[in-house]
Amino acid sequence: MDVAAADIASLGAGSDRAAALGACRGPLLGTELADAWEQLLRDRPEDFGAVGIITLGADAVRLLPASGAFADRVLIEGVECIDGMQRLVALATARAEHGPRALNDVVVRLEVICGAERDRVRRLHDEADQYVSHRTSQDRLIRCPSIRSLMQANWETWRFDPRRGMVREPDGADVPMADVTRALACLTGPGPELVHTVSSDEGLHTLWEDISSPSYRSLFHSSMTPVGVARAVEAWATAQATLKALPKARSQGHGHLIVYAPDLICWTACNFLRRFRLHASASRLPWAEIIAREVPHRTRAAAETLVRRFESVRPGRHLYQSSLRERSLWTALVEPDVRA
Repeated sequence: MDVAAADIASLGAGSDRAAALGACRGPLLGTELADAWEQLLRDRPEDFGAVGIITLGADAVRLLPASGAFADRVLIEGVECIDGMQRLVALATARAEHGPRALNDVVVRLEVICGAERDRVRRLHDEADQYVSHRTSQDRLIRCPSIRSLMQANWETWRFDPRRGMVREPDGADVPMADVTRALACLTGPGPELVHTVSSDEGLHTLWEDISSPSYRSLFHSSMTPVGVARAVEAWATAQATLKALPKARSQGHGHLIVYAPDLICWTACNFLRRFRLHASASRLPWAEIIAREVPHRTRAAAETLVRRFESVRPGRHLYQSSLRERSLWTALVEPDVRA
């Protein structure tokens, strides 16, 4: 049944409510989950009740007929919270902090279980974590219109799926979505801020999480084409392979930049490609030839130049891996190229 949130908010009030209601978990105040519920309630109260169902157990349920224009009321005796404690806490918190009016537009879906069925439902909810497949930011890329357009486009011997990236038929070889994103960032400018963001898994998921952000839309937009994505992947992969083929002696001392900041070097090496129209399907530019001929030697030159600048910017022998990942360092190392 649908009920007004104001009618059940009191169930989540008080530090001992979880124990009193027999909930598995107490209030998770200050956690990412609790903050998410509170923000949803604050920003989109009309959507709060659309996410899941609050499940209560009860010793008995009695209907109290109401006169006039008001709906009948339900009296629940011997209440137990089987599932939904964090939502009840969010409702109680909102009412305590902002008053009853904060819940005026909130309707929640509620189910109340009595009798022998109550034990079975409680057991199933206690085991529910075993059957839940949580969505990730990568899963939600399917909601992006530009991604859906790519999925429907003609990839010839490939197909595109954001959960896997580029998949070649029939052998199933693939280019993961992480690599696709990093390849597109490698050909994006004018500075290295975006390629720095997606060079880490955390930054990658931060980008994917907000498909409306300017950074995301600079990579995934309505003008992108399969051939453009393939060109970016080929250029990025060629630069990465060139770095891996360098003698290990080049990666000593300040040369650790090659090991811990390869995306910066690849971005610098592929800088010249940004003057061409990446996603122009009808382009007569021999992309494959240019990538094969130019990217390897430009990658080696970029590695040498950036390592030399690194030695100048951070002289000394004591280098820490974390310092090689600093955005400010990446920006400083390529600043002469960006200004040029």
